[in-house]
Order: sequence, then C-alpha cells, then structure tokens
Amino acid sequence: PDPTAEDTFLSAKLAWEDRARSPHSQRLTWYRNILQLRRAEIVPRLARVPGRAGEYETFADSCVRVRWRLGDNSRLTLTANLSRERVRTDGPIAGRVLWREGEPADGSGRLGPWSVIWSIEEATSTRAPNASRS
Repeated sequence: PDPTAEDTFLSAKLAWEDRARSPHSQRLTWYRNILQLRRAEIVPRLARVPGRAGEYETFADSCVRVRWRLGDNSRLTLTANLSRERVRTDGPIAGRVLWREGEPADGSGRLGPWSVIWSIEEATSTRAPNASRS
C-alpha cells in the first residue's frame, strides 16, 4: 500500500474500542505482562552496564544463545530455537527462567520449535565469607 495514501493511514490507526475484545485483549495482557517483567527484573539491573556487555553463540544450525552481563553482575540469557524441529541444547537452561514462549525445553535437553527462553543468573559475591570490608 502507498504509505502516503489516506486509506493506508486510516487502516493503520488503532481502534481503541477493540482492546476489550478477543484476541486484542489477550495481546494487550501479554504486552502488559512482558513490560512488567522487564520493569521488575531487568531495568533495576541496567545501571552501570559496561559497553559491549553481550556475547552470542549459535548451535544446532537453528539456535542462538545471547548473554548479557548486567550492571549488578548478573547475567541475562536468551536461548531461542528458530526452527520447526525440536533441537538439543548444549546443556540445561542456566539460572531462573523469567519468560518462555513456545514449546518449553523438556527434561531431555531439547528445546521445542519456535521457542524462546529468557533466564537470569544472579550475581554471586566474589568475597571470602568472613573477609572484612576496607
């Protein structure tokens, strides 16, 4: 469609009354939930994030894992299977699972098709248990 046409503009306008009807209400709830999770779990950890804090790896020809070191030294991880097939991961999902979409990983170490898992590993102290503070 012509992006400058009046019909294109009108077709792209939000119909606010639809937000109370299915399937729009479910999608709105999904966005509210994921944004609340981001606000509660990730945003507080973003202070002092060093530059280039992310690293990635690919595996099983269709999967990617991206890890970010956050400002509190915790690690946020996205593991995604971008294929139609179940694939073997290279190990269990590290840390606490924050969010998952699609068929979840099962006990066999396989990740379902078109699945994503966000997890977080909490920072651990590197100080000796009885070390005094300077």
